[in-house]
Amino acid sequence: MFVEGIPAAPAAQPGGWAAGAPTMSGQRPAGDEEHLLGPPAPLAEDEQVAAGTFPGGAFALVSLRGAVRPWNEDRAGTVLPPARDPPGHPPLFVVADGLGGHQAGEVAAELAVSTTLAVFPRAAARPRQALRAATRQAALAVYDAGFEPGRSGMATTLTALTFDAGEVVVAHVGDTRCYRWREGAVEQLTTDHSQVADLVRLGLLTPEQAARHPGRSILTRCLGTAPGPPLDLVRRGLRAGDRLVLCSDGLWGLVERAEVAEAVRRFVPGDEAERAVDLDSLATRLGALVDHLAHRALARGAPDNVTVLAVALEPGCPWLEAPSPRRRRWPFSRGS
Repeated sequence: MFVEGIPAAPAAQPGGWAAGAPTMSGQRPAGDEEHLLGPPAPLAEDEQVAAGTFPGGAFALVSLRGAVRPWNEDRAGTVLPPARDPPGHPPLFVVADGLGGHQAGEVAAELAVSTTLAVFPRAAARPRQALRAATRQAALAVYDAGFEPGRSGMATTLTALTFDAGEVVVAHVGDTRCYRWREGAVEQLTTDHSQVADLVRLGLLTPEQAARHPGRSILTRCLGTAPGPPLDLVRRGLRAGDRLVLCSDGLWGLVERAEVAEAVRRFVPGDEAERAVDLDSLATRLGALVDHLAHRALARGAPDNVTVLAVALEPGCPWLEAPSPRRRRWPFSRGS
C-alpha cells in the first residue's frame, strides 16, 4: 500500500526488531492464565497464529507472509479480560497493515498494535473512551518513531475492536476491514480510506472497476503521516451469535465478502443449534475458519501479506447487554 501524497520508497527491513520479539497474540495482564492454542505448524518469526477464549466468546487469528513480500508487514494482537468473576475490562482485538513501499512498514504496524494493547487496559472501565485514547496514542507513537534514522515515511493502517454496553466499537484508519456476520449475511462496518474507495462512493467507479484499478492501494488516511490523523469510531449493536472478522487487504482483495459469509456459516454458524458449545471447541473452530480464509487467499497468489482475526460471541457474554438505566429521582417530593 501507499499513502496519498507521499512518494514511494523501496522498503528496507530494519534489522533486529523481530528477533526475540514477544508475540502480541492473546495477551493477558501479568499473572493471568493464558488459554491459547498452539500453532498447528512452524511459523516464521514474523508470522502469527493464536486462539483463545474470554467470558462468553472466543477468538482466533492468523497472520502469514504473502507470496511476494520477503517478510510480513501485518501485525495482530489481543488483550483479554483478567480471569476473574465478574470479568474486568472487555477484550480488545487489533489488526494493522504496515505500508509496503515505505521504510519500516512492519515496525509501524508492530508499534501501532503494541501501543494500542498497552494503553487500552489502563482506562478500560470506559471501553469507548479507552479505545479512542489508545488509538490516538498509537498514532502519536508511529508518527514520532518516523523521525528515527531509516524510518522516514513509515506508516500503517489500524483497526481495533472492543465491546461496550451492548455494542461493538471499532476504531479505524486505512483499509484494513471489520466485517460483522449475522444470520448468514456479512456487513462491512468500516470504511476504506483510499482513493479508489472515494471514487466508488462518488459513483465514478464501480466496485468491479475498483478491484482492478491500479491505484486501489493508495491510502488517503493512515497512521504515521500526522501526529493525530482522524480515526473513525464505529458503533453497532451486538447480539449473541454475531461473528466479527478483522482482516488486511491481503484477504479482502482476493476473497469476496460472499465467500467470507459462506466460510463463517460453514465453520461457526452461530444458529440456535450451535450456540450451546464449549468455548474451547469454538476457539478451535474459529482457528479452522481463519486458516481456511488465509490459505484461500494464498492459493490465489496473495501478493500481499494475509491477516485474519475472527471473534464469536455466545449467550452469557457479559458485554452483550447494555446496563440497566438508573432510575431517575424526581427532584421534588409530592405535595411540596
